[in-house]
Amino acid sequence: MDRRDFLQAGMVTVAVAALPMYEVAPALADSRRGMTTDDILEVEQPQNLRLSPTGSIVLFGRQRLSADQKTIESSLWLLNVAKLRERPHALTDWGSDKQGVFSPDGTVVAFLRQIDGKAQLFTIPSGGGDARLLAKLDHGISHFAWSPDGRSLALSGPTRFANTPEKDADLAEGVHIFTHANYRFEGRGYVDFDQPEQIWVLAYDPNAANLTPRQLTHGRFAAEGMSWSIDSQSLLFTCDETDEPYYGRITPTLYQVIVATGERQTVAPMNIGSTSYITPATKLFPSPDGCRIAYVANNPAGRPNFAQGALFILDKGGGTAKNLTATYDPDISGGNNPGSSGALAWLDNNRILAMVQWHGTVNLVMFDTKSGKATPWTEGRQVVRDFVASSDGRTIIAVITDPVRPAELFDVSRAKRQVRLTGLNDALLERAALDMPESFWFTGSGDEQIQGFLYRPPNFDPHRTYPMVLSIHGGPYYFNNESFYDDAQIMAGAGYLYLLINPRGSMSYGQAFASALPDWPGGNDIDDLMAGVDFIAGRPYVDKSKLGVSGGSAGAVAVDWIIGHTNRFAAAVSTSDIADFRELWYIGDQPSFGENKAPFQQTDENKRSPIYYAGNIKTPTMFIGGDRDYRTPASSGGLMMFRALKDLRVPTALIWFEGAGHSIGTSSNPKHRAMRSRHMLRWFDHYLKGLPTPEYDLVPKEF
Repeated sequence: MDRRDFLQAGMVTVAVAALPMYEVAPALADSRRGMTTDDILEVEQPQNLRLSPTGSIVLFGRQRLSADQKTIESSLWLLNVAKLRERPHALTDWGSDKQGVFSPDGTVVAFLRQIDGKAQLFTIPSGGGDARLLAKLDHGISHFAWSPDGRSLALSGPTRFANTPEKDADLAEGVHIFTHANYRFEGRGYVDFDQPEQIWVLAYDPNAANLTPRQLTHGRFAAEGMSWSIDSQSLLFTCDETDEPYYGRITPTLYQVIVATGERQTVAPMNIGSTSYITPATKLFPSPDGCRIAYVANNPAGRPNFAQGALFILDKGGGTAKNLTATYDPDISGGNNPGSSGALAWLDNNRILAMVQWHGTVNLVMFDTKSGKATPWTEGRQVVRDFVASSDGRTIIAVITDPVRPAELFDVSRAKRQVRLTGLNDALLERAALDMPESFWFTGSGDEQIQGFLYRPPNFDPHRTYPMVLSIHGGPYYFNNESFYDDAQIMAGAGYLYLLINPRGSMSYGQAFASALPDWPGGNDIDDLMAGVDFIAGRPYVDKSKLGVSGGSAGAVAVDWIIGHTNRFAAAVSTSDIADFRELWYIGDQPSFGENKAPFQQTDENKRSPIYYAGNIKTPTMFIGGDRDYRTPASSGGLMMFRALKDLRVPTALIWFEGAGHSIGTSSNPKHRAMRSRHMLRWFDHYLKGLPTPEYDLVPKEF
């Protein structure tokens, strides 16, 4: 089926049964307003789904802005999926509680809670009661898992490598010694290579507290992807024993450690194809009979610049993993969204569910592990962000979002039928008029069919004209999808047409499409983006003199490139950009030396850097960045471009967020996310609508 056939066959949303108690009351179009930046912090997304052993109770995490608006609070909630009219109720108080998991007998929930800034293991009766500290590690706990027999828990967390000499006391005053090129990492800060992630185990005692775990794995390399064997006698994990992975491909191996003795045994090398050492640890999913292990990893057939996800099945007895999706072109999601429980779920020993990314959607697909046959399980213009299945495969609960509904819990136990269970975001939907974007296809450069999405203002009138903003996704190997996108709804609510394009290099259109970026930036992705602008700007309701462009990360690189090559846009906003790839090579958090044929200083790579063309820029541009961005450090991006535009006397502004990293939305200040959107809107309001914005004006305006 080609993309145009899919437009007709696959873009019709499946009928969804919604609970009467959660129906949004019908509202006249003029009784609701557009979404605003103040609404952003109210949007909820349930996280870390877990089912009780019977499959009747779902446990999930919720987050909210604290009363003083300085932090994000989290708590654990329960919902009886067998009682359709029951609302969720809190299991723990608002605080820092996350990653709740039922014990195998369902009587207890174990979870992580912060103590002095470190996550430690607590338990609470599943029927409610007082929480108690079960165990803690010196450097905190990252993950944990109950053994299938319920007698033990495995923990993973950083620990000091035993043979590491004590560091000089002066280092406690903020002095660091670096010997690795990847000495800092986005979201983690400075990396301590003397504290690799290791696995611990403790015997569960329902009457004890503050138990002392026993360390199972040791060494200077991290043990990751921890998973129990079905018989509770051993733990599976992966380990990449590469000292400096930036010199070449990583080579992780699947191991198991015997719980009773601590003996480590090699199971098999992991078949993960061409990948990057920054990829999150592979999650392992043993089959119900314990004989096979499923996992998602990069397709070995993928091209050097990008390899999409594939579903692998490995016999625990050893041998080579089978790529179950070798002839299946859609991209298998690794389930690495924040708060995700996993990417896969076995329904029985021969059927497995996976999240599949295809044409801007993410839906569940069932695979026959013998034949590889793929059967759609959920369908429609939506994104499945997370899901969990009961051990017997009869109950399946998913977190699903679409362009006009933030994430909610759905019962998807029956194929092609989904019942909404929660209404966490109904208050927003009752007061905000949200637009279901038009999904369209057009011919890009090279006659390639390209998909885009157009958001329109509430009460859209095709006889009026509207300013339009092109938003460019990051990655560049990411994709605009059919999920709830707050920036799109905010811009539409403010009276803009908001255009999203998935140019070549985007995921969810197959391996060849995602790999088709021979030159970046400035290659066929830019050609496709501009062709999309032409396609929509030809419509009579688009004000061609009021066009804006925005983007983040790789999308911001595209913005910087575009404004250096055309004056078509009246305003631009660039967030977490890269202006100079030569500068980035020295300071970014993803060093890669093995692929370079010559030292970077001897290449002409900088001709692909947007700063090379900065002298051509006439577009008023805002740059947004954070002082803890290690992925695209501002000194190689926004700070550089801001100074260049000031020199050129081009209107510009720099919005600087202290405590924010590559994603402003994960800043230490939860209000930063809304402020980022507000500044972007204000910039476009000024240059596309002529509204006053004194905060960006300079007085006096003399050169």
